[in-house]
Formats: sequence, structure tokens, C-alpha cells
Amino acid sequence: MDQNVLEGFSNVDQLHIIGYNIDHFHKLSWKTSTSPTELSLLSCNIHEIDSGALEDLENLRNTPKLHTLNLRRNAIEDLTWEEFEDLTNLEDLDIGENRISVFDVEKIATNLPNLKKLSIDGNPQPCKQKEDFVNELKTTPLLCVLFVVYSCPNVVSVPPFKLDHPQTQIRGITGPLTYDFLSELDHVSSLKIYDSRITKIESGAICAPPNLRTIELSFAGNGDAPVLTKDAFKQCRHQLEQLFLKFDFDSPSGVEEDALEDLIELRTLSLECQHLGHLKKDFLRVNGEALTQLVLVGCHIYKIDSDVFEGLDNLKGVEISFNQNLTSLPEDLFVNTPKLKRLILKYNKLRSLSWDEFQGLVVLEYLDLTGNRIANFDAQKCSKFMPNLRMLEIRRNLLPCKLKEAFARRLRDNLNHDVTVLYSIGSCKEMTLLVTLLERQIWREAERGPSPALCDTICRPRPPVNAATATVPQEPWIRAAYFAICSWAGMAC
Repeated sequence: MDQNVLEGFSNVDQLHIIGYNIDHFHKLSWKTSTSPTELSLLSCNIHEIDSGALEDLENLRNTPKLHTLNLRRNAIEDLTWEEFEDLTNLEDLDIGENRISVFDVEKIATNLPNLKKLSIDGNPQPCKQKEDFVNELKTTPLLCVLFVVYSCPNVVSVPPFKLDHPQTQIRGITGPLTYDFLSELDHVSSLKIYDSRITKIESGAICAPPNLRTIELSFAGNGDAPVLTKDAFKQCRHQLEQLFLKFDFDSPSGVEEDALEDLIELRTLSLECQHLGHLKKDFLRVNGEALTQLVLVGCHIYKIDSDVFEGLDNLKGVEISFNQNLTSLPEDLFVNTPKLKRLILKYNKLRSLSWDEFQGLVVLEYLDLTGNRIANFDAQKCSKFMPNLRMLEIRRNLLPCKLKEAFARRLRDNLNHDVTVLYSIGSCKEMTLLVTLLERQIWREAERGPSPALCDTICRPRPPVNAATATVPQEPWIRAAYFAICSWAGMAC
């Protein structure tokens, strides 16, 4: 986004930028008579902010007007509290889920005299110190604080509790995850822990609930999450059947190679946002006899070895998706998966397939290749290597719609049973008409064709990076049309 991109906007009251990679926040240029009264910058990967960043945003910079300031879920530390000087009208300050260890009552009272609500939950300061700070804050005569959010759900200080429902969700844990805390969940067989700031997992804590079979641990938004070790999974040997792990995209913690090797009953393993990179054999030591479902989503995989599934003969479902640098598959990758029925490889960057990569998939019924860059589809090899294929998804690949349609016909002719091929949203004729109409509209709005920002928005399957600068309709047909236009303009995903 150009530094002066906001020039000329005179009637915008609220400005929200989500997912744009700002990195170093320089001054936003707003050289008009008015500026927004509300500014939100969410998930923008900001590492540094200049002191004059808001200089031209007079309705924000004129600090007595500022009533609400939200700085939640960053990595702020080492505050002097002079940073909040002259915020005389500020009523609501949220600095929760940062790394702030010092709270200065005197400076808060001086700089924020009208503060009514302060949120400091999720910071590393011990619970007792937070309580002392809050008590001192509320007795300071210069302040009118009415409400302080400082919850201390540190499980060490929370009495164990019992829940009768077999499926349970727990959120808001801060600090270590203890064995005693979870051991009281006698009747729980499926547990999800999320929206927490877990910093340590005690030995055997994960399988402390005696009847636990399925657990989902989400460390999203937790930059201090612990590395999962073998010790954390003590007692899981004959117990755990399904394990779902979701890590923080920007600061993943990960799993040690031998952490899961004793889980002899593990049937389903799902990893999201773990940095795996080069996927090699035994990237995680798991029991191949038990494992039937393997899911790797957004794990930054750029290369896969051909023997990665060796010893995993009982896999029935595999997903490897959302890897921006995965462009190819090795031959013989699936010769060790004779029972595989469901394979999902969507939203990678696969291209130039020989289709020999799919040898060995004799019982495969479902294949999803949506959102890659494949321009060649071989009906003969598909029917040869995947004779039991029932559904194939190839939408959002580079092959033109008519050629996909012809490939689908040939595949149906080669197989001795019905097969569904999803290659377009609507018929090719309908898509051509829609694309033509939208193409004209876009070219009228932008002399040089679709912007890189718009195409980047279309290409990303998750929340778009440039949502602030490229608003795209969410209807599937329209998004598909934009996708085609971006491809034609040389900005293919």
C-alpha cells in the first residue's frame, strides 16, 4: 500500500485494515480536511511504530478526543507508561495478552486521569502482583477507574472441577497446564482447550483425564507456547485416539520428534501451522499400525520425500494443504498407502504434474486438488492409477474451463463407474459470460487491469492480506470470475 494511498478520502469516519503486512508503521498520509475518528490495524505484522505515525490523522492525533485504545494481543514489553502521555480523555485502555510486567500506578494516574476501564489480562505478571496493582489503582484519588479486567485463570490457583458432559471445552487458561487440574475431569472423553496462554505442560497432564480419547489443543495467538514433549503425553499410551494440535502461525512452538511414539492407539493426527518445511520419513514417530488419518494444514511444507509414508500402511485419509511453496510431488509417494481412500492436496502451488505421482492409489475414492497451478490433467493415468475414483475436485487451477470439461468427459469414459468432477462453478458457458461482464467492469475501474492487491486477495484461501485495499464480493461465482481474470492478467495464483 503506497504511503499516500489515503489522500483524497475526506468522508471516511472509520478505517479498518486487516491482514496487511505493514512491518514498520510509518506516517499515514491524510492530507484532507477530515480524518477518521476510529482506526483499527489488526494482524498487520507491525514490528515498529514511528512516533509521528498518526501525525496527519488529526481526529486521532488530537489526543484529548481519544476515548478508546485497544492494543491487545501484541508483544509489547518494557513499557515506561510515558507512552500514554496526554491521553487525558481516554476512558478505555485494553493492553491484554502482551508481555508487560510493570504497571505504574502513579504514571497511569497522571497520564490517564479519566480512565474508567483497564484490561491487563493475559500479561505475564504473577496473579498476586496484578491483584495488588488493581487494589492500589482503585484507591488512587486521581483516578475514576470503575472496572479492571485482570482475570487470573492460572490453573495452579483454580480449584479442580468436575464436569459430567463427555465433550468439554475449556478456555482462558494462563500459565502452566497442570496434571491435578485435568485429572478431575473423570467423565470427559473429548476435550478442547483454546484461547489460552499456556506456558508449560506438566508431566502426563494431557492424558490426566482417565477416560480421555480425543483432545484438541490450540496455541493460536500464544507466542509463549511450550514445545510438546514425550513427557507431556505420559499416560496416553493406551488411551489417546485422536490428537488435534493448532499452533500460532507467526511463532509456532512445535512437537519434538519422539513426543508421540508411545501413543499406540493414535488413529487421527492433525497438525496446523507447525513449521515442518522439508517433510521427511519419521518427521514424527507415530505408530503406523494404528494411524488412519493424517492432516497437515498450513505447515510451511516446501518438499516431500517419496518415503514419507513408509510404515504408515493403514492410512485411509491424508490432507496436505495450504503450503505456498509446495510446487511438486515425488513419484512413488503413495505406493506405501494401499488403503488410502481420501486425499486432499488443496491450495498448495502444485504444477507440471506427470500424474505418475499418484501410482498406488488403487482404492482412492476422493481427490481434491482445488487451488493449485496445474495446467495438465491426464485422464488415462488418472483412471489407471485411481481406478476407484468417485469424486475429483480441480477448481481454481490454470487449465481453461473448456479443457477441464473435456478432461472430465474423458475420465468418465475411461472409468467403469460414475465419477463426479468439479471443475467450475456453473457451466463453462455461464462462467464465460460472467467473466466477460466482470472483466469489463474491472477494466473500467483500473486502466491497467486488476491490481496485484485484488489478485492477492483472491489467491489467498484464508483472510486476505490486502482486505483494506481490495474489496472482493464473496459470492462463489463472482470470486471465481475474478480468479480467472487475475490469471489472464498474468497474476495467477
